[in-house]
Amino acid sequence: MTLPDLQRLGQEFDADPVATFIRKVAQAAQAIGFQAGVGGMETAGGIISYLAAHPEHIAAFDKNGSVFDLPNDWLTDGCLTWMAADGKVWHPDEARAAREAKKRCKGCAAPLHECTCPNLVAAGLAPVGGE
Repeated sequence: MTLPDLQRLGQEFDADPVATFIRKVAQAAQAIGFQAGVGGMETAGGIISYLAAHPEHIAAFDKNGSVFDLPNDWLTDGCLTWMAADGKVWHPDEARAAREAKKRCKGCAAPLHECTCPNLVAAGLAPVGGE
């Protein structure tokens, strides 16, 4: 579905505030996904995940239908799990802890899901011995 299709579809729902909000999420996700070369569905999930974890930002998003009204960490500070490229399902708290531990890792160029640095191993967030 293209953005003009979503806009035409949205005209039918303007009387229903829930439908209007969902349309805004879909429009923002479609636009961001297109620009970033990622899926709109995944992006919509990121928006919903963030807003569910931070309902104080719903009004700002609802006003303009834009993630630019959200903090920069909206994509990584949500509440829903997601599947990484390697097939592992990550919980947001686990991913945040792994990112923080990775920041303490000096000189490691390994991707987070392959890192066997002591900080991640000790936190239980990395495979021991490259498993």
